[in-house]
Amino acid sequence: MSSFFKALIVIALVAVVAGVGIMSQYRLKTSEPIGLTQAELDLFVEKQLGFREKSQFATDPEARKKFLERLGKQLSLAMEADRRGLGATEEAKAMEELGAAQVLQEAYSKAHPEAASGPAGPQASPEDVKAWVAAHGDVVTRVTAAISKQTKGQPAPKAEEIAGVFVMAEKARAEGLDRDPETALQLKLNRFGSLIQALQPKLEEETKYTDEEVKKVYEERRASGEMDDVRVQHILLATVALPDPSNPMGGGAAPNVDEKKQLAEQLLQRIKNGEDFGELAKQYSEDPGTKDKGGDLDMKPRFTFVPEFEEAAWKLQAGQVSEVVTTDYGFHIIKMIERKPAPDLTPEAASRLKDTLSQKRFEEAVDEIAKKNPVICQPTSRWRSLRCRRCHRCQ
Repeated sequence: MSSFFKALIVIALVAVVAGVGIMSQYRLKTSEPIGLTQAELDLFVEKQLGFREKSQFATDPEARKKFLERLGKQLSLAMEADRRGLGATEEAKAMEELGAAQVLQEAYSKAHPEAASGPAGPQASPEDVKAWVAAHGDVVTRVTAAISKQTKGQPAPKAEEIAGVFVMAEKARAEGLDRDPETALQLKLNRFGSLIQALQPKLEEETKYTDEEVKKVYEERRASGEMDDVRVQHILLATVALPDPSNPMGGGAAPNVDEKKQLAEQLLQRIKNGEDFGELAKQYSEDPGTKDKGGDLDMKPRFTFVPEFEEAAWKLQAGQVSEVVTTDYGFHIIKMIERKPAPDLTPEAASRLKDTLSQKRFEEAVDEIAKKNPVICQPTSRWRSLRCRRCHRCQ
């Protein structure tokens, strides 16, 4: 599954290891419409986005539109899960409680920095922990079972650890911290995240390709050449800071995208004018793994590269050069060196193809859910609230 849907981007998901359960009185009412008001969007942008993202959101209409579309898609998934009743299961309720407790614990820690006894923030006293365990053993059982299932049998926190966070969450509520706008937003996002978390495995199972379907697709694509092994060269002009000997972790300042795109177009024209692809790759490519080899990526099977790269590369015949191709890494120019017919389907190739096909079907299912459960208005000169259209409260 793609990182976008695995991470569920902007929705605040439940933190399994750190969080623990909290009683149902802390949960939002399930009848509350799924959506964000204008004030909540303002707060989300201010508190959840980094400086660069906030700047893009404020100044770039296209970036703002894409952000709101992604967020709206996540809210659509939450609405679908709610429609299916997935939030009403004991496991889902326990996981929602789990996330709510963490939110409240963090709110208490922020409100009482002077009480911190270590990196974990303020801690419940042994007496309070013992009393809570004695009074709420059933909650420990429910939460422990939910955590174990979510983490596929990994050890759950001890009862005392669960109780400690629970006690601090109760202290936060007693002080009214749950009514603080930022905390209230986090609790709301926690509810949405819990719903999405309940839907995701269901949707993955519904969209998974069978082994027979994979074999059929492979044979069809092998006959058309789509599954050929290929050897290509490429020139990469990176729009993200990549690792290199002087900066092995990558990161750092983001490159100038417009300058990189302009250079890519210039290099493509030089290649069309007859200059040697490999020499230009050695001089200009920013892929540290292939630069010194003239951009040679060696012979590779299908589903080795990112989708945008593969879509362009596998259309080429030997000797042909692509137009400028954009991926998350930057701008590429690709040259086909050699193609070989695909071999019989191996278990490794079947696994890669199954993952790729299932991911695409999953994303198509998400798009259909978003169409069926629209929750987002198109942004105007600024932006507008995200709220379920069925409640007729879109501003």
